[in-house]
Amino acid sequence: MVNQINTPIFGSPDGAQYRTSPTSLLVFIDETGDEIISDPNYHIFGFGGCCILAGEYYTEMDGPLNRICRQYGIPRPLHASSLRNRRTKIVLRNFFENQRFGRLAVIVSDKTINSSVWPLETIVYSMIQLYLAELINSLGLSEIVSDIVFVQEESSRLIPKLENRTISLIFHREFEDQKVEIESHYFKVSKDLCLSGIEIADKIIHVAGTTVRDCHRGIWATPSGNPEFKSILNSIDPDRYSKFFNINDISFNPIENDNFSTFMT
Repeated sequence: MVNQINTPIFGSPDGAQYRTSPTSLLVFIDETGDEIISDPNYHIFGFGGCCILAGEYYTEMDGPLNRICRQYGIPRPLHASSLRNRRTKIVLRNFFENQRFGRLAVIVSDKTINSSVWPLETIVYSMIQLYLAELINSLGLSEIVSDIVFVQEESSRLIPKLENRTISLIFHREFEDQKVEIESHYFKVSKDLCLSGIEIADKIIHVAGTTVRDCHRGIWATPSGNPEFKSILNSIDPDRYSKFFNINDISFNPIENDNFSTFMT
């Protein structure tokens, strides 16, 4: 049931506040690696995160994560790359296996064959938009969502690039039968605020990226071979709640077709 009262409020640098409605879709996003794949030990680049209706944020995401962190003494803010304690990892896996919210990740690597006219960075941004639209539909939210609120850690770079790509038009196409224009809002927040959605997004994209890296190293035959990946991105009704894409091959000519996903494997 959608919470009709308690929904998050976000602030902008000019001091203005935006109060979300119960039907606002919160999209927390994070990145892994860099677009030129320059790290010799981490040949990965990707974006991902989680989404949930604002009316369900405190009951399904923020409240449960806060409780387990207090119960097990897990320090905040959570940084996925520095989580080493085995018990903490198990507790967080159980959290992901029991909470119902959307998860998505798009990954490219030095193994990705790009014979398109676009740089990998452009492909990833475009695929995040496509997959988020698909996730909204698979979650059954296409007739519910009133607006979309993108939230990202302040040190990350994705939000300006999303703003420049008129995301509202992408979702307008997805909801063409309803003729609904989806308004988008963009906020950056400090990791020190311990915002659960930001911490969860960080965990999702970190696990997605490191799992693809470990597949390349031969540790896992497929991403689902990693128990942590399975818990976080492939546990609760994955056809409905998860969108994960490891892009291996891209062949795209914008003159012939404007659907990126048609030309990717």
